[in-house]
Order: sequence, then structure tokens, then C-alpha cells
Amino acid sequence: MKLLVIWAVIALTAVHARTTAKQQTITPQITSLTDKDARQKARVHPAFANAGTRAGLELWRIENFEPVAVPQADVGKFYKGDSYVVLKTTADKRNTLSWDIHYWIGSESSQDESGAAAILTVGLDDKFNGKAIQHRETMGHESSQFLNYFTGGAVRYLDGGHQSGFNHVVTNPGAEKRLFQVKGKKNIRVRQVDPLISSMNKGDVFILDINNDIFVYVGEKSKNVERLKAISVANQIRDQDHNGRGRVEIIDQYS
Repeated sequence: MKLLVIWAVIALTAVHARTTAKQQTITPQITSLTDKDARQKARVHPAFANAGTRAGLELWRIENFEPVAVPQADVGKFYKGDSYVVLKTTADKRNTLSWDIHYWIGSESSQDESGAAAILTVGLDDKFNGKAIQHRETMGHESSQFLNYFTGGAVRYLDGGHQSGFNHVVTNPGAEKRLFQVKGKKNIRVRQVDPLISSMNKGDVFILDINNDIFVYVGEKSKNVERLKAISVANQIRDQDHNGRGRVEIIDQYS
């Protein structure tokens, strides 16, 4: 019965997203990939002034070719239309620091944004006198090292993105329903999919987030690791996106 309810909710609620075009914005930092002085301009960007001074994880999203710090509450969320710079600082027993810099490219990120992320990664590496290790991460093909930086070893892919050199993608503020697919064996990915019954199957786990209700649908053929990860992510959605006020309910073949 509960499964019928969740399908009914998906079928009856419409989700709309709108995209508006916006003219390319030129900034005093990096203006394009053809800028001959791009690397020099990225060395060292003011946003990185205090980066890597202590152990931890720091993220920046590329907005108009500029790195903008990601709030702690949004760490682990990645928009398909964006590119990011991720810095992992590690301290050994002697408190000696080492750095890994990852630039992450969303599947719908523009070439200019992904290029800016790569250039800014080089600039950030210059801050550490070239001692950091650089990594390139693409959506859906992240390394285990990268995924393990995040709670439960999982990241969330969200539709849309910030303004880029070409497009401005805005999620309709009235769209309150989201459906996530939790899939994987070792490296679990949480991907936002169309909130339709046709998006679901019995081999994976799905999370339906609507208003303050968060339903976890457990496919009867899903893996145990997917089920455990989905519950962890559902709690994360409740705490991060609903300030702890959401209600998580598990729906499986025994419900």
C-alpha cells in the first residue's frame, strides 16, 4: 500500500525547471581559456589566501570563472552544470601538512567553467610551491580517494547549476519534489533523476524528497550497501536540506 502511495505522489506532482540565457560575464580574473595570462591571474587567487592551513576539506564552486567557497552544509552536493575545486589537507603525526587538489567537472558544465577549474587548480598548487597532488574528477567516474572524503563515501548529484560563461540554470523554486537513485557496489553514487515511476526499478534504492517527507524505497533486488547508504543519505537530506525537520520513512517489499 505504501508503495502505491509513493507512486501516486510521483505521478500526480509536476516538477518544472526553467533555464534562462544570460550574456557572458567577464571578470578581472580569468576571462576565457584563450587568455594568455590566465595562469598568472590565477596565481594565487584571493579566495585561496587561507586555504590548506590546517587539516580538513575545502570546496569552491566556479561562478563566473571565480572560485566561491561552498558552505559546510552543502559539502557533498554537486550540481551537474557546475565545476568545483576541492582541497583535501592532511596532517601527519608531526603535524606536517600535505595536499590533494581535485577539480570536479559536472556532466553539464561548460568548457569554460571546467577550464577555469583546471587553471585555478594550478594556481592553488602554486600556493603550495607545487607540492600538492592534482587530480581530475568527472561526474560519475570519481576516484575512491575522492568519494571517501565525504560522509558515508557518497556524493549527491543535483540538477542545474550556477551561472556559467554560457548559460544560467535556475531550478524552479516551486519544485519541491526530488527523486534520487542510489546505485553502486563499492563507490556509491546518488544521482537526481526525473521524478517519474519510469525512473525507478527493483535493482536500486530510491529516495523521494517531497516537502518534509523523505521516503526511501528499497528495491527487492538492491544491494545491502545501497540500502545502508540510502538511509544515511536520507538522514543527510533531512539534516542539511530540512534543518532536521524532515521525516524519513523506509518502504520495502515488507511494508
